[in-house]
Amino acid sequence: MTERKADPEMVKAMLAKLQERLVPKLQDSRIRRRTVVAVKVLSIIDRRIAKGLDAQPGEWDDVRGALKEKPEAIPLIDAVQAAVEKYADELKERLKDGDAENEAGARQAAAGLLRATIMSKLKDLREDEAEKTAARKDEEKDPSQGN
Repeated sequence: MTERKADPEMVKAMLAKLQERLVPKLQDSRIRRRTVVAVKVLSIIDRRIAKGLDAQPGEWDDVRGALKEKPEAIPLIDAVQAAVEKYADELKERLKDGDAENEAGARQAAAGLLRATIMSKLKDLREDEAEKTAARKDEEKDPSQGN
């Protein structure tokens, strides 16, 4: 039971760390943008899945707003929104007749899985960008080496 009570605090701490410490330090605008989007999506997941609250007007528009320079990413956000909302509705339906303690545990577990997946994808994106940056630097050092 202690883990269930600590989980929302852990989410808040993680979001605060991302927003206050990590985001300003990110110098690559692509990585920074992806991180901001991830923080916004994690906030929605915490509210919709972990807490079972209703959607807030404009919350997904806020995510899309973070991608105004990348309109090609909007279909991905649309797909994420559809998936989160569908999952929230399905979870609500499955848990509607259950007891509060089991519902809270199931919601925390579901949200934890979604958070872990998003953080893993974000880490993969950062590593991919770091590899691309390193490769570009290597090419710039000795362009005569070519392929």
